[in-house]
Amino acid sequence: MKRKSTMKVTDSTISLIPPGKKGLLRLIFSRFGMMVILLVLEVAVLISIFLWFSDYIKWVTILQSLFSIIMIFYLFNCTMDATAKLTWMFLIMLVPLPATIFLWFTQRNFGHRAIQYRVSELIRETKNSLKQDAKVFEK
Repeated sequence: MKRKSTMKVTDSTISLIPPGKKGLLRLIFSRFGMMVILLVLEVAVLISIFLWFSDYIKWVTILQSLFSIIMIFYLFNCTMDATAKLTWMFLIMLVPLPATIFLWFTQRNFGHRAIQYRVSELIRETKNSLKQDAKVFEK
């Protein structure tokens, strides 16, 4: 999708590109929005578990603890910065399911990979268009 290159002059600034779209859908589908939605979902699930399954709460707590422990072992074996691991461990111990989903979401990094693929494709297509000067190449 191409943006029109329009020049907009205000009092003291010049804007060459129109501002991007902002709105509720962009907020909801951003990483922050997804994290908030997952946190609200976890709170709703926990409240419903306490209300509906009060007889089985012990088993649910055990399953959630096992899931947290498995995720902590996963993080120990992950190739990530130690500070990031500690942060993710803290989040997983607080809210296991949303934090795990958000960890997966951030590790996959869908948008960055698509842009990286497109840039590589453009470089490959235009590689022969720019010729390198032989003297510069030798230096």
